[in-house]
Amino acid sequence: MQNILIIVVSVVLLQFGFLAVQKDKKSVSGRNFFLFVCFMVLWLASNHVSNIANQYVVALWANRLIFPSTTLLIWFLYLFSSVYPNSKYRISKRSIWFGSVVTGIVFLVGCSSFLVDSITMEEGYSSINFGWGIYIYSLHLVGYFIAFIVQLVIKYRKALGLEKLRIQYMLIGIVITGVLTIFTNLFLPVVFGVFSFSNIGAGFTIIFVGMTYYSIIRYRFLGIKVLLGNLLVYALSSVFPLITFYLVLLLENRYLDTPLSKESLSISIFISLIFTVMFVYIYTRIQKKVASTVIHTEYDPFKERDSFNRHVSQKLEIDKVIETIFKGVGGALNVIGQHMIVFDEEGGVKRKDFDIWSKDRELSKREIPRDLLVKELKKGDYDVIVRDEIELKRRKVGELLRWMKRFKITAIVPIVGQKELTGIFLLGERSIPYDSLDIEFLKDIASSANIALERAVYFQEYEELIANLEKKVEERTKQLNELARQQKDIIDVMGHEIRTPLTAIVQELNLQKAVVAPKREAWEKGTLSKEEEEKIIGMIFESCSTIDKASTHAVSLVNDMLETARLDKKRFELNYSTFDLVGAVQKVVDVMKKTTNEKDCDITFKKPSSGKLEVEADENRISEAVYALMSNAIKYGKNKNGEKTKVMVEVKEGGRGKVSISVKDNGEGIAKEDIPKLGKKFVRLNPTTNGKLKRPGGTGLGLFVVKGVVEHHGGKLEIESDGLGKGARFTLLFPRYNKLSRK
Repeated sequence: MQNILIIVVSVVLLQFGFLAVQKDKKSVSGRNFFLFVCFMVLWLASNHVSNIANQYVVALWANRLIFPSTTLLIWFLYLFSSVYPNSKYRISKRSIWFGSVVTGIVFLVGCSSFLVDSITMEEGYSSINFGWGIYIYSLHLVGYFIAFIVQLVIKYRKALGLEKLRIQYMLIGIVITGVLTIFTNLFLPVVFGVFSFSNIGAGFTIIFVGMTYYSIIRYRFLGIKVLLGNLLVYALSSVFPLITFYLVLLLENRYLDTPLSKESLSISIFISLIFTVMFVYIYTRIQKKVASTVIHTEYDPFKERDSFNRHVSQKLEIDKVIETIFKGVGGALNVIGQHMIVFDEEGGVKRKDFDIWSKDRELSKREIPRDLLVKELKKGDYDVIVRDEIELKRRKVGELLRWMKRFKITAIVPIVGQKELTGIFLLGERSIPYDSLDIEFLKDIASSANIALERAVYFQEYEELIANLEKKVEERTKQLNELARQQKDIIDVMGHEIRTPLTAIVQELNLQKAVVAPKREAWEKGTLSKEEEEKIIGMIFESCSTIDKASTHAVSLVNDMLETARLDKKRFELNYSTFDLVGAVQKVVDVMKKTTNEKDCDITFKKPSSGKLEVEADENRISEAVYALMSNAIKYGKNKNGEKTKVMVEVKEGGRGKVSISVKDNGEGIAKEDIPKLGKKFVRLNPTTNGKLKRPGGTGLGLFVVKGVVEHHGGKLEIESDGLGKGARFTLLFPRYNKLSRK
């Protein structure tokens, strides 16, 4: 029984050491722990052999091997305590070299007769006759054991959270095992010469094994929990093939003549088929049981991660994605309170914050130090920040630590997309500290959350885009409907405008046919009376005047439509020449004065002081534009108070190499909301403005053509009015010289 116990304990210790090295081959603390357990196994073996050996030489060298193995055991245990947990030595290189030299000397002494001079073989154990080397050995062993305890106690007092618990259980296990073993295997033999308890001392290692195993399983000591669990699966699974093998041998030896007979071969094939099925079943059951009871005692991060990915992939709304994240993390890690901040591409807050804190601890945007969080996350290369860990660096992150303690934040998880911070996830209180598997689980969740949040944001932007497009389509449809209505109205107006002069011409011609034509023969023969002749001549002149006005109006309408068509098809051409702008405008003013009644309309022309103003433009187009503006001024200049229409035309330099021609009237004026409508094709002001003023008819194309003319000259049409009944001013502002023509 003792042999089995020694073998089991040795195998478990070697597994601990081997897994510690396999977890991180570059870890100094892992290597020191591996060497420590190797020499502990060597001590267990040599101590056991020294008590059961029958030959004197074997028992002598087994006893001598006890002391060099424990010398190296305590040295590597001390080194392990010096570098644990971050694999950085807390002692100087000089101390390490000095300790190595002293340990080497004690090792050599332990191997010689200076420590074990001779032995006396007793029943079940052996007594040792110590030499003077026992004192050097004892001093070295006890001294480094005390140094080990002191170092771990100091680290225990400074450690926090999970690391504190790991050191606690390791310290308890090694101290209890060490003290009891030193008492039974060193103190009693050296001081009292009692060697019969040496076998019991080796059994105390079970305490160390138990504490270490508990620390690995419960608090992931050395980070080998997963490896240990997998190794345990393989070990337990190997028991079934072993039992099956012996059952087959027992069956063949007892009931069959020879293992090579047909009967034995048939039975072996049959058993192998059953074995295959049973092995797969048993292996799967063992794997699940070990995973739930050894590897994942609180939750299975892989199972939770897969479940989270499956659920979050089905969410498109950002609120649903956040809800899934909260549910997945909160359910797995059992945290109280979660908060999410989502950033845009420039690092600003893109959506409102999300949280599930209780009302008495709700985080507000004002209380979250976003700049500080971003700064600390960037400083740590966007790694997860755990409060238990940064408490060791309180001088460097004091402000962040104080804030986390105030609002009971235990972890800050960055959500990173292509090296850019896209969000921050804050976790509240948790009953147990975070370990390496928890951190990896949070990193996996953050990675999946980044993809889900990006998809949700794109989906939300897509919905907003669709909504905006629908709104724009609706607005554009209204505009098109309004434009169609306006075009229909303007076609009606244009038809009416063109029909009016044509109707006047037709009526005058019909009148001539009805009245003048029958008198033609009498007129030619000279038989008409003087009164009839004067009446006919007056009628002819009056008809000619009416036809002249009607035809002029019709030609003007046709010209406006032709100019509009040219502007639409971008075939509007200008013939630039250098001319006197004042003289050109003067000609238009003179024509308008001749065609208007001075009693009804007063036209004035204000010239520049120089009397002349040379420009480079299309003289005909500019004259047509001025004529159109003056015609409108006279047409709309009829004041509602019956005042005389006053039109003032002014030509001057506009500054910055420009000239201006303004036409001002004292007529009906324009409402401020109507000014932006003027100058657009197929748009004319309502015949009745605000239900007060009645405007004369028109196509509305005149100002459109005027605006096109001045814009083709590189200028613009400015319209000003102080309101209804206060007149209006129309100004043509364009460059004095055309740069394109000069090139």
